[in-house]
Amino acid sequence: MATPIREAVLAAVADRLAASIVGVPVERARRAAVDISEYPRLVLQGMEMVPDQSQSPGLTFWTVRFTITGYVKGEGPSADLLAEQRLSALHAQVSAALEGADLGPCTVQATNGQVDFVMLDASSSSVASGYFDVGFEALAITPTASPYATTT
Repeated sequence: MATPIREAVLAAVADRLAASIVGVPVERARRAAVDISEYPRLVLQGMEMVPDQSQSPGLTFWTVRFTITGYVKGEGPSADLLAEQRLSALHAQVSAALEGADLGPCTVQATNGQVDFVMLDASSSSVASGYFDVGFEALAITPTASPYATTT
């Protein structure tokens, strides 16, 4: 059975994150809020796909966009500082795992957008915690207009 290109890309990204970042579960397409008891955690959300058929005859260059949200918490006497440090560290691990990665059906490139880092204030959470959102793009190439990955 053929795998849709979007699914192939998202599965490859999730597998890469899970293999590269030990001790942090990776979830896909999660709609429910992430409870602080589940931190640390990465959530991968697929977004749009944009085709480009102008680069090479007979091929479609698909840009598949996705976001990754990372959640962390801190504990102990320096919990706030620890949470912020863990937030930076987890983002760096995600970026390192995906930067220019060749994942079979795609090559992943970091989006030239901003990364939003949010430390939850004390009125929102009694535990020092925060999250980041970062966008990425993956390039996948298929025969003209094919929605399916060339590898299964």
